[in-house]
Amino acid sequence: MADVRRMDQLYVLLYRMNDDPPALPASDAEMMNRHRAFLQDLLDRKLMFGSGATKDETGVRHAAGLVILRAHSLAQAQAIALEEPFCKAGQRRVEVIPWQRTWFEA
Repeated sequence: MADVRRMDQLYVLLYRMNDDPPALPASDAEMMNRHRAFLQDLLDRKLMFGSGATKDETGVRHAAGLVILRAHSLAQAQAIALEEPFCKAGQRRVEVIPWQRTWFEA
């Protein structure tokens, strides 16, 4: 029997720090609370496939963070990406990359 190719259309949200960001509109702690609430909302709505820091094995950060998102379209993914609190505050910029997760089943 041939392997069946399966595929999900997902979107990778790659957040990077802005070089010259404006002042934060709230404390660091409050901004982190808003960020966590944003991620929890995505999870609750079953839109988030995964998220996390972009650090290597030595702890060096390579970007601000990454979210893998389920969305109906690239436009929807872009709109959601821009709602992340640090992005809205001008601290981060985001690149939205379409990703087709592929796997095979026997």
